[in-house]
Amino acid sequence: MENKKKLEKDNQTTNCENKPKGKYYTLSNLKTNNNQDQGEEANPNGQEFNNKLDPDSDSRDSLDEAIAKETPKQKTNNKFFKLIFFISLFFISCTIYSLLLKKVAITAPIYPFSLTQLSPLMGFFIYSMITVVLYVGKKIQKEELVFPKYKAFIIGLLFCFVNLFQNLGNRGNLVPGPYVLIINNFVVIFSFLFEKLPPLRKKHNRYQYFSVVLLIIGIVTSVLSKLIAARGFSLKKSILYILLIVCANIFLSLSFIFIEWQLKTKHPKLSVQYLWGWVCLFQFLIGIPFSLLNAKIQGLDHSKIWDNFEQGVRCFVTGKNDNQSIDCRSASANWWFCVCFGMIYNLTMGISTRLGSATLVWLVKTMVLPTATILFSFKWVMGENATQFHGLVILGFFLVLLSLLIYRGDNTVKFFKLKYSKKMNGFMKIPQNSSVSDLESISEDTDSHIIIN
Repeated sequence: MENKKKLEKDNQTTNCENKPKGKYYTLSNLKTNNNQDQGEEANPNGQEFNNKLDPDSDSRDSLDEAIAKETPKQKTNNKFFKLIFFISLFFISCTIYSLLLKKVAITAPIYPFSLTQLSPLMGFFIYSMITVVLYVGKKIQKEELVFPKYKAFIIGLLFCFVNLFQNLGNRGNLVPGPYVLIINNFVVIFSFLFEKLPPLRKKHNRYQYFSVVLLIIGIVTSVLSKLIAARGFSLKKSILYILLIVCANIFLSLSFIFIEWQLKTKHPKLSVQYLWGWVCLFQFLIGIPFSLLNAKIQGLDHSKIWDNFEQGVRCFVTGKNDNQSIDCRSASANWWFCVCFGMIYNLTMGISTRLGSATLVWLVKTMVLPTATILFSFKWVMGENATQFHGLVILGFFLVLLSLLIYRGDNTVKFFKLKYSKKMNGFMKIPQNSSVSDLESISEDTDSHIIIN
């Protein structure tokens, strides 16, 4: 009897050992089991996810934290909020930069060539210094500093053409300021159209088309009072100058379409400040031979070009020169602040282009027009040079803001719908592949990873 019981016990032990193991759907293997039928490449981060979770832990909070770190949509969520942060910083810095630049132009109007050349020269030194500090501090890697330098040359050349055609178009003041402001915002239309062409080949929906139309209405409304007050404008005499300003905006939109292509598709890991450093260097060098054309446009004798440049540099940098009719002390103070905010403005513009698009950047920049116009009317901002305020500017501001919200509205609504999706058992539900695809489309990227420096 005892031998029989022992034999049965041994058989049970053998059966238990030979019994195939069942699937245990624990938190540690949940993510892996969901993709068993899809092969090993279906979830390349599965092993890393399993290692971070402790199946024997009784702490629900620690499991919550581990799951949250690996939620597939977290990266896209962070990218969305980064876009909001940098685009807001871009708008603020651009507005302040526009105010300061206007003050500089008012206090020292006879040194436009010095102002044009000093900006890229200072940009080269500042961006190079930032790059060196970040590289020494191991905040950026060597691979983020590799790209063909001729591409920076192309961007610098396009920027020089923008300055040249702007100077040609504004020669003689035959095109009134309000008209120039409207024409300069055509860059949004050109950028919107060029995005549909190679290499970006973007598709726009009907809401985005409507937002561009609404944007133009908002811009015209913002300067409508000045348009009415503008007299002596002859379209027949000014048509050539208008076309030159339009050409300047075509070159400007092309330059940022090219920048978007490089930062998103060709060199997604490229450091933005490193790119701007090379662009500023080439822009400064190319601007030197362009000085002959600029001098001709301004009616300045060629023999006086470098004297004018040297006096302007001393005025802006040191606050002193031999011309007593120029308030160099005030011009220098405004210029140094202008340099600081200009660097922030350029960096955030590049990062916003990478995270969003060139057209989105120009849409945001158009909000600077009504905002700056409102600020120009305050004496505590502009002093004696304050302009008259008109209520239409407020209406124009809200129309431009509405056009921006409509342009991004569809993606923003989709983002929040997916972000606050249904929860399961107290844990954030891991979205399926379709949800991840929808989330990734929000940032308007072209199949490239975004790296913020």
